[in-house]
Amino acid sequence: MNRYYPFAKAIMAILLVVGVVSMIFYEVSPTMRLLREIKVGDSEQILINMIRSSKYVHLVRIYNRNNYKDSYYVSGWEYEKREIVNRVYICAISDKMVYYYIDKSGNVEYIFIGGS
Repeated sequence: MNRYYPFAKAIMAILLVVGVVSMIFYEVSPTMRLLREIKVGDSEQILINMIRSSKYVHLVRIYNRNNYKDSYYVSGWEYEKREIVNRVYICAISDKMVYYYIDKSGNVEYIFIGGS
């Protein structure tokens, strides 16, 4: 048996514990909770309430179908080209830029989360 085996086993156990604890804290962070709070199908009013009530969400822009330019995306951030059917709310949440697309019936139809 290798004399370093117990030491290596202890290091692996410590790394496993650190990894699990990191994942738990990451999953319960305010940012992750906010990114999961709004789902496709939720009403626009639920989105507005989340934006107004959270200190972690910063509304960047709102574009309506009739008042946007061809390039309504936030410069320097990842985006997905998509037509605005009714309205889009662009929000900064921590290190993410989130696009909430609202359909003609006033519900969230699509969510895009992009990094910088």
